[in-house]
Amino acid sequence: MQEQLDGLKVYLQKGIKASRGLDIDLVGFGPFKQLVVDGVQNY
Repeated sequence: MQEQLDGLKVYLQKGIKASRGLDIDLVGFGPFKQLVVDGVQNY
């Protein structure tokens, strides 16, 4: 699966387990931006 986020293409693994939905955010400023993913279940 592919999502577009602030000009970035984010690819998600097929069959990924999400507890209550997947929340993907891009946080930070300038070159210090990072991708934050919440909601992925651990096996």
